[in-house]
Amino acid sequence: MIRYSLLLLLSVSACGSQTPACRINADCASGLCNPNGSCALHSGGDSGAGDQGTPIDTDDGRSPGDATVMCRPNNDQVISRDELVFPIGYPVKFRVASGDVPVQTAGVVTDGTTVWDLSGTLPNDHDYMAENVALGGLWFGADFTGATFASRTSDVAPYDGGPTDLMTIAEITDSAMLLRGVASPVETDPDGVPNTEITYDPPATAMALPLTLGASWTSDANATGHMAYESYGIWYRVPTMLDTYLGTIHLDVKVDGIGRLVTPYGTFPSVMRVSTTATQSLMGVPMSIVRSKAFVTDCFDTVATVRSQANETNDEFASAAEVWRLADVTGSGLEVP
Repeated sequence: MIRYSLLLLLSVSACGSQTPACRINADCASGLCNPNGSCALHSGGDSGAGDQGTPIDTDDGRSPGDATVMCRPNNDQVISRDELVFPIGYPVKFRVASGDVPVQTAGVVTDGTTVWDLSGTLPNDHDYMAENVALGGLWFGADFTGATFASRTSDVAPYDGGPTDLMTIAEITDSAMLLRGVASPVETDPDGVPNTEITYDPPATAMALPLTLGASWTSDANATGHMAYESYGIWYRVPTMLDTYLGTIHLDVKVDGIGRLVTPYGTFPSVMRVSTTATQSLMGVPMSIVRSKAFVTDCFDTVATVRSQANETNDEFASAAEVWRLADVTGSGLEVP
């Protein structure tokens, strides 16, 4: 049901026939040299890092103060809070496959390294611009005090008969990424679809920091609110008036892999795989079980996610309901090293 927000780092794009700013990672203060010869930077939002670095001049219209080195990846197989950046308002293109998508979640071991290759064409591929949105301008924002952002994180309905455009509300703390709930992007849908607004209490822990191989945790939350539901072409609101208890969600999470990830846009040499089993229950009876694999790397957060079919019984599965992976960052000011 849930996948993590997809975030990347901000960088300067190389232009025309300029002399490349870098040729190797060591040429850049950030430690990241992009394929186009530009140095990757971080900008937008508080990374929580203690060492903010020094401002670097840019030629993309932003002032030098807007571009600051905030994160230096070291690929030490530990991802701490200050190695993650959660910018708000920077759209990034991802390629999304859905339906019955063939996957190999275990990856392939090559020369002692596990490789997950998600770069190829998959069924029903389409591009989507993912973006973290500040809650201030959203109709449900006032109901989630303390939350950090909201983002659309799936093209698949989180429950049978539900809408496919729900936004996940997240709170970033020094030690975790918390899921506060889900809601419709608009309060009044022009097609007459009732809005959805569900709150998790307490918030569910999607990512406990720091991430280390072998780490695991569980999280339980009560779900209350109301949701849109479609049956035989007719949309309903459940419940019809007042918000009410809708059940529970249980997350069983483990960091169970390290390796290399290949996306349509580029290769990430060191990612950690975070496996989550999400169980939705009503009155103590499991109604849906969904497994997901999120691939997380230093300074980037989650760069790809594989979501199972409903009620998948195997931890490593061959058919996914949905696969998200980085596709392109052209025009967004973002680059992949």
